[in-house]
Amino acid sequence: ARRRGKKREDFCQYGHQCSLLRSCQVRYGWILYSSIKEMTEQAMRLDVNAIIGVDLDYETIGDSMLMVSANGTGVVLE
Repeated sequence: ARRRGKKREDFCQYGHQCSLLRSCQVRYGWILYSSIKEMTEQAMRLDVNAIIGVDLDYETIGDSMLMVSANGTGVVLE
């Protein structure tokens, strides 16, 4: 799989094009996926086996960028 640059994983940048809405929705889905994947990988490095209280947040930056973050609490279930 081709790895995209960090900026593309973290932000959805959209321009003034006909396919603006569809293009941004596709990238937004990828951004959500990569945010959750990164959170899961960090949890695995901490040797936890579950994440509870997952929160997905987004924030717009100006009129052309969207930032997404995922966070949760890692726990060990026995």
